[in-house]
Amino acid sequence: MPRGKPKPKTSDYLVNRERLLREFNMITEEDLAALFGVDPKTLKNRSLDDLPKFTKTGGQRLFPKAEVEAYLLRRMNG
Repeated sequence: MPRGKPKPKTSDYLVNRERLLREFNMITEEDLAALFGVDPKTLKNRSLDDLPKFTKTGGQRLFPKAEVEAYLLRRMNG
């Protein structure tokens, strides 16, 4: 008899992930890298002080759009 919770199907996971990103107004690390024009690996090497605030869930960093906007404004205004 199997133990624990059954793993969700990949398609279910992707649908739920997209819904959560939309509902909580978040962007992925890959999207942030594209916005900054850098490789996603570059973001992983940056210090936490040189990134917008983020939430880590499921091994992935998710960035609230409001934090990204505030970060960009701080960078532009020196």
